[in-house]
Amino acid sequence: LYQVDSSDRLKVFGNLTRTSSLPCPQPCAGLLTWTTFQKQDDVLVRCTRVSCWSKDGFSLPLDQFLRGDSTLGVLRADYSLRGLYMAKCDSETVCEVVFTLS
Repeated sequence: LYQVDSSDRLKVFGNLTRTSSLPCPQPCAGLLTWTTFQKQDDVLVRCTRVSCWSKDGFSLPLDQFLRGDSTLGVLRADYSLRGLYMAKCDSETVCEVVFTLS
């Protein structure tokens, strides 16, 4: 379930222990990183045109990224993962998604 809140940030409602997708349909020709707003130095996913690296519990397949889809997969949602997530392409924010549990 998706909803846009008053700040125009997409809000995603996940289910506990289930996989959730944080949508980001923006293509990125450079370096894409996903982080949380609270821990911007803790990279969850890093993708280039050559490879994607994901921290345990998150995913972004290279073939998906190369198709222009920068959507982040949260593999097992839990309460500690709630918050604001940001995707940056070459340091410019391209997507902001609020993740919560329903």
